[in-house]
Amino acid sequence: MVTGNNPNVEGFLDVIRLAWAVHMIIAQDESARDIVSGGSSRDLSNIYSCLQLVCTNNVFQFLVTRVLRTAAYQV
Repeated sequence: MVTGNNPNVEGFLDVIRLAWAVHMIIAQDESARDIVSGGSSRDLSNIYSCLQLVCTNNVFQFLVTRVLRTAAYQV
């Protein structure tokens, strides 16, 4: 997914990647409870690569500086 050079768009895409990875981890956990064998290794490799990209791009710093420190979230 190419976004150009816009850091805001790239940051929000990383937030979406983080949300997707968390969703997939929860889905894997639920499927592992239902079926003892768990999920496929392809699903896990997709999750791990997504989490690696999110952490490399420091999505948590983006959330703090570009979202939580905006006027809308200040008391």
